[in-house]
Amino acid sequence: MELVELQLSELPNPLLGPPWTDCAPIDAGIVKSIAKAVWIPPNKVVRSQFQTRYDHICRIAWLVGNYSLWNPITIMKTWPANWPIKDGNHRVAAAYVKGLETIRANVL
Repeated sequence: MELVELQLSELPNPLLGPPWTDCAPIDAGIVKSIAKAVWIPPNKVVRSQFQTRYDHICRIAWLVGNYSLWNPITIMKTWPANWPIKDGNHRVAAAYVKGLETIRANVL
């Protein structure tokens, strides 16, 4: 495994075409509003609890406000045609919301 700094623009934006089942595109403005105005319950940020679009929005909003806690994402060295991200879709979405240019990634 190799740790690299990737240009965010090289990765698909999970907000525009969410990889999660039955989840419509997510507006960054909604995420920012929730990050600022809403207390996000701990059960909305635990990895196994994402079942609704709102759960995904809450997870992304929590990550926007807790950037220092992020781990590197994991991507496949040989990227599948449509989605290279193996682990870290919420972190990538939060990076887009925050306007970051790069993100740390472990390459498998």
